[in-house]
Amino acid sequence: MSFLHIYCDESGKHKGNPVVCFAALCIRADALGDFDENWKVLLRQYGLSELHMVEVSRLSQNVGNKFRKGQTAEQRVELLKPFADQINEHMETGFVHVCDSEGFASIPEKQLKALSDLKDPYHLAFIRGLDEVARNGGDHQLAVICDDDEETAWDSYRIYRQLRKPRQAVREKVKSLSFADSIAFPALQAADMVSYLGRKEGEFKWRSEPYKLQELLAHLTNQQTPGKWKVAWFSKEKLQNAKNWRA
Repeated sequence: MSFLHIYCDESGKHKGNPVVCFAALCIRADALGDFDENWKVLLRQYGLSELHMVEVSRLSQNVGNKFRKGQTAEQRVELLKPFADQINEHMETGFVHVCDSEGFASIPEKQLKALSDLKDPYHLAFIRGLDEVARNGGDHQLAVICDDDEETAWDSYRIYRQLRKPRQAVREKVKSLSFADSIAFPALQAADMVSYLGRKEGEFKWRSEPYKLQELLAHLTNQQTPGKWKVAWFSKEKLQNAKNWRA
């Protein structure tokens, strides 16, 4: 039985951003080596230690040796397309959960406690994302790797331990949960790209806030095969209905 590696990252903080996005990218163990090597080659060509979307989205600053201040959004998108192509070439499935922060804040405190005492919309997405990849991971065993974020890591582990009891798919298929440095694990940088674009698209969809790299999202998703991207939108209105967040 083969392993499917699930790389997870979030973009946005619910106390500072109107939208939070969680992304989980599924990559087969036998494809991971090629992905890592190809991504690292791109990083060397671009003069980067890692790709961080918040940094490269700022057109007013230099990043590495190819992202230069004064570039147009179109030029920046063209430079990022090779990274997006690596995601599409090697990824099996991408799970993206986009959540409105105000909608999460409207969930009654009593219900948040019942939902593993949630304090962050990231963890609502983490619950649903972990359950979904477990149920849709085929015959693979799953190894889940999350970005080592001090604000979310400990609660993610606590929630994972609680999910193993009632969720049979999680208990039987998820064989490991770990937290890693994104510099050492390029697939976490890929998850950062997807979660950033998902957050910005949520801000555009719900708040009419345009963003400079929207064409990169179009490029990433237009190359998909059917069912490759699975996206869940948790708007403010949707989260006001209990059936949409009840565990």
